[in-house]
Amino acid sequence: WVLDYGTIGPDAEALTEGRMVAGSPYLAMEYASRGTLSDVEQHFNWSELRAVLLALLDALAHAHARGVVHRDLKPANVLLCSRKDLRPGLKLCDFGIAVAMDEHGDDQAVAGTLHYMAPEQLEGLQREQGPWTDLYAFGCLAWRLLTGKPPFAGKRQTQLMFAQLQEDPPPLITPTPMPDGFEDWLRTLLAKEPIERFRCAADAARAMLDLGHPSLAMPEEDLRTGIVQPFILTQALLDQGETEPATIFPADTAALAPEPTTLFMDGATIAWQQPIPRTSMAQTRAALPIDWRRPARTRPDLELLGAGLQLFGLRQPAFTGREPERDRLWEVLGSVHREQRAHQIVIAGDSGTGKSRLAHWTAERAAEVGAATVLSTRFSGADDADGALRLMLLRRFAAVGLEGEELTLRLEHALDDLGVTNKDLRKQAIALLGGRRIQGASRYVVIRLLLEAISHDRPVVLVLDDLHAGIDGLRFARHLQNAQAVRPFPILVLLVLRRDALERGNLAGELEALEADKRVHALELGPMPRESFRELVGDLLGLEPELARQVVDRTAGNPLFAIQLIGDWVERDQLELGSRGFKLKRGVRAQLPPSLKYVWVKRLARVLEGRDTETERQLEAAAVLGMEVDELEWSGMCDDPEGVHKQSGRMVVNPENARRRRELVQRLLQLVLAEETDTGFAFVHGQFRDAILDRARAMKRLKEHHRAAACQLGVGVRDSELERYGRHLLLAGEREAAIDPLLRSVPAVQASVGRMSAWSL
Repeated sequence: WVLDYGTIGPDAEALTEGRMVAGSPYLAMEYASRGTLSDVEQHFNWSELRAVLLALLDALAHAHARGVVHRDLKPANVLLCSRKDLRPGLKLCDFGIAVAMDEHGDDQAVAGTLHYMAPEQLEGLQREQGPWTDLYAFGCLAWRLLTGKPPFAGKRQTQLMFAQLQEDPPPLITPTPMPDGFEDWLRTLLAKEPIERFRCAADAARAMLDLGHPSLAMPEEDLRTGIVQPFILTQALLDQGETEPATIFPADTAALAPEPTTLFMDGATIAWQQPIPRTSMAQTRAALPIDWRRPARTRPDLELLGAGLQLFGLRQPAFTGREPERDRLWEVLGSVHREQRAHQIVIAGDSGTGKSRLAHWTAERAAEVGAATVLSTRFSGADDADGALRLMLLRRFAAVGLEGEELTLRLEHALDDLGVTNKDLRKQAIALLGGRRIQGASRYVVIRLLLEAISHDRPVVLVLDDLHAGIDGLRFARHLQNAQAVRPFPILVLLVLRRDALERGNLAGELEALEADKRVHALELGPMPRESFRELVGDLLGLEPELARQVVDRTAGNPLFAIQLIGDWVERDQLELGSRGFKLKRGVRAQLPPSLKYVWVKRLARVLEGRDTETERQLEAAAVLGMEVDELEWSGMCDDPEGVHKQSGRMVVNPENARRRRELVQRLLQLVLAEETDTGFAFVHGQFRDAILDRARAMKRLKEHHRAAACQLGVGVRDSELERYGRHLLLAGEREAAIDPLLRSVPAVQASVGRMSAWSL
């Protein structure tokens, strides 16, 4: 664990006689008394090596399931904690050059350690990198643990780079017996082409467990250094492993078959051939465990909990409670695996009950054990009807931020990897993902066929979050479910929504029609049961019992309410560590707010504390743009509110306003009230945005902000933005001016999301 972070102060510099430099950033981590794996010089036997490798695969699976690629896996970045340390076992550390899988920058940027770098990393091909990149480094590390040296030891710089790119590893000479097939397993990890490697850590673990034991019986002893045992049964082996065949669902062997698959699209026959790795071992797919649980974990020592209040809100607490709901979700995922067809689950509940958290936990856990490929998107009610689904696929294909020929080439490559050979489908997919509108239901057909192609590797878990914010996601869900009668494929769709936020008519009707299908299930979330909620509150920070009881009583089973309440105390530096947990500092009274809405208002006041009126106005302008804020639109609203400069084709930036916006975004990110996006940022919760809009309304500035948004959108307005432009005019009080763009938007809306939505305009 990272326990705390901050900046070195002048007192620390003085006490260390300048060894610590004031102003330098620092991280405080839990102590690892045994050093790192690079300090271990012993030769590992099979039992020892397998224990270490499974622990590391488990750590990689955890990171990859949460969208993070490490990119610098090596022995020096694996810490060893002894039984005397607070958390014994292996710790994967130093994510300093890690990247999020859906964030792609300059393809020329190269970082890593040469002896452990995959070819695509060495070439700076960031859009080609993924879990398989870490698995290459993992193969190099395994080679080093077994032989004492990485595969291409002795080579330097240019020779080493050439070897990583072009040469096969040398013959493997092991000091101790290894199982039959181990060298093939290791060379699969070290394949030059990503498609020839295991696709995820769970696949590699499954293949390693299938190797069995060396033909010469090896003693099943614990590792002599005593560093791995806590991990062996509690993580990777439980998830992947040594269980009876009856306790796991059968793997999707049909997905590995080389025969072409025939698809149907508007009456046309489409055949494609998914690329098959040359080695059978690379085709290994992890099976779905019948149970999602790990063994009971011990609660972290207060010494760990108390070290880093500044990390509250950044560190995601362990998922607590909701066990019946999680059992149901896992059961339905099992049905998807067995039946090889779609099931959908509507996860509904009031604000703050943990709907999104439950859906994303399911997706992450499925990805972690190799049981699913995960795609997710969030609907924000934005103007582009298919924007959420389109962006989801662009992320999947590592194509976000590309335009023109670069985008086309990237998508062609992605479609090749999926085995999509039909020219019409390829053409329509590239058009759709390039931002061009496709008329009628063909748009849904293209998206569905792409998801089906993705499911050939393993079943898909698709998370559609905040579905109450737009009708397009619901209509796509209906289309996908209806198509199963003709063309089934394995996908679990998790639809996250607030029933109370559904618009009358269209959305409620679409949901009712969808839920009529027997393979669409409903999961209603109410307040958490008290015992589970007490455990959650305890895990959040480790409050002393009496203060925890007050939080539980006040927040009435609403996780978001509890998190925001405790977060407010942390931000105001009102807590200190006592003998039984965190308590309020002397002189601080436990002023428990009456509602979650009140907490959001207080958080907003915290954001604006010490800021001038112009900063308040700019935050209000951002909220008017929606849940997701485009930086260019926001800048235009604030610095060119009448759109005068934009009309003449110029962009003006007020330096002082730009500074205010930068500081605002940094503050929102620091308080975990926003998250960065490809084009700006997004508010983390609709109720926080509502609090900002309520403030603008109370200050009688709301119409002014909508007018500024309309002035930006109205210059060279695109057909896809007509509805949004018209609605801003309407909310600005410009009713007559709104009529024309709203009427002109009808054909595009009808083509994209249907007649009923167009009729409402």
